[in-house]
Amino acid sequence: MSELALDGAEVVVQRYGGPDSQLPTFLRAQRANYRELTLYDWGLPEDRGPVLSLINEMEQGHIDALAFTSRPQVPNLLTIAAEAGKEDSLRHCLSGPVAVASVGPVCTRKLEECGITVNVEPEHPHMGNLVLAVADYFNDAS
Repeated sequence: MSELALDGAEVVVQRYGGPDSQLPTFLRAQRANYRELTLYDWGLPEDRGPVLSLINEMEQGHIDALAFTSRPQVPNLLTIAAEAGKEDSLRHCLSGPVAVASVGPVCTRKLEECGITVNVEPEHPHMGNLVLAVADYFNDAS
């Protein structure tokens, strides 16, 4: 993008997931009039009951795998678990009994930054490939 004449250009970027600091920094350095367009927001749910039920099911050994399909899911899950006093238990579940699947490298990077090891990541970051990769993981384990 450094070849583009961006001085004074109007640039609108659709925001995906969490904030991106590199692109805005670059565009502002090029003196572009930069704006973000947010189509949806990745906030914490008001009703945390389903997430806490999921954690309870993992604790009881009823969940074999947990698939993460976006980067913001990682801190959101950890925040909900911490608020309920279940972060240590969640981390224990995700470090062995429950296989951790990530849709792709961006999500995997966030999981690893949070100290969570990824067991499954598909070759191509798409939902269908994630499902197939999880199936392959369990077929190979048996």
